[in-house]
Amino acid sequence: MLRLAIVDDNPNDSAALRALVADYLQKNNHAHVIQVFNAPMDFIRSTENHDIVFMDIRMDKLDGLEVARIMRKINTDAVLIFVTNMAQLAIKGYEVDALDYILKPISYFAFSQRLKRALSRVSRKEEPYL
Repeated sequence: MLRLAIVDDNPNDSAALRALVADYLQKNNHAHVIQVFNAPMDFIRSTENHDIVFMDIRMDKLDGLEVARIMRKINTDAVLIFVTNMAQLAIKGYEVDALDYILKPISYFAFSQRLKRALSRVSRKEEPYL
């Protein structure tokens, strides 16, 4: 089962993204669990190892880059995708091994391409090695 997290301090943005994720995964027959964290500290405190994490970069209490740095100390395997309205900040995501970024407002096409790529990365990690 696929475990996803959405970390965004704006409840409207996180709800919209959650709906997109759920819709895409249901249409493509992926069993999944989505956790939404509207407080970055709640995400940091969670004990769940997520397969894919969508994270806003600009949040009030703690920015997404710092949250990602903390996450990487615990979970180096999660596929990280930043969601932001500022493309210039998204470039810094590569410092924490982000796969990609999505610009707000989110278009379904851009989102679906990123999620498809993330799912491919997750499935490669799950393939058995000889």
